[in-house]
Amino acid sequence: MLFNVERETRFDLRFRLFGTPIRVTPWFWFVTAASGFRLIQDVGFEYLFIWIACVFFSILMHEFGHIWMGRAFGNHGEIVLQAMCGLAVGSNGQYERWKRILVSLAGPGIELIFSGVLITLLMLFGNDRPFHFRGDLHWFDNIIGWLWHLSENASRSQHVRYVFFFLLQINFIWAAVNLVPVWPLDGGQVSREIFTRFSQPNGVRASLALSIAVAVLICVHSASSMLGGPRIPLLPHSSLFVLLLFAILALMSFQLLQFENARKMGHWRDPDEDRLPWESDPDEWKRR
Repeated sequence: MLFNVERETRFDLRFRLFGTPIRVTPWFWFVTAASGFRLIQDVGFEYLFIWIACVFFSILMHEFGHIWMGRAFGNHGEIVLQAMCGLAVGSNGQYERWKRILVSLAGPGIELIFSGVLITLLMLFGNDRPFHFRGDLHWFDNIIGWLWHLSENASRSQHVRYVFFFLLQINFIWAAVNLVPVWPLDGGQVSREIFTRFSQPNGVRASLALSIAVAVLICVHSASSMLGGPRIPLLPHSSLFVLLLFAILALMSFQLLQFENARKMGHWRDPDEDRLPWESDPDEWKRR
């Protein structure tokens, strides 16, 4: 699947940080550059590199949130940054449900804490020009305007202002999007844990049904927003990237729901389903 770990290649960037192995695939750089390519036309070529650096730092910090929380519970993992996502492989292997939920929330949590620190510092040490929320703008546009206003407080240098703006935008808005209950986003993983807590037989199917419904709703809103049609009041303006991303996530959830339905009817069985932890993971005993 798209969010499985990509194969290793000789072009991967490999290093260790805080004792954690990190691998960055070439597709990560390509997709990140493509997502910010418009910056070349809007503000200049060098801002694309600023965007790539901010995305790399922010996603790496997100994955370290998972890694550090998992390490607190005795699991050690590695980080893979690839085309569509970052992965904290091996960080969420706890047996207790509440621990798995905390590991899932730690990624967006560390980003929201970081953006909160940035916002606080910029409000304390920036100039005191007030920002007025405009009633004729959508709430999301007002938030973007407020983040840019805070970034202007950072420095007279436009390059520095864009660094702060990109960091705030990625760590504040992307973290919030990651909490949407769509599989395999962190919010989707948490919703699965909650559903299976109250209904072990049908929890996975219920969480996948919710994932499909939310992803399709975002896709419809995105398409309508891009075509100038009606929009769902509380959802922001959207883009082609958001439309494609949630279309892929909706398709993934639909496929997984078909597998789960087939498994319930006895037409398909996961070969690892009945294995003991050390049978599917020979090194499991080392992490106890």
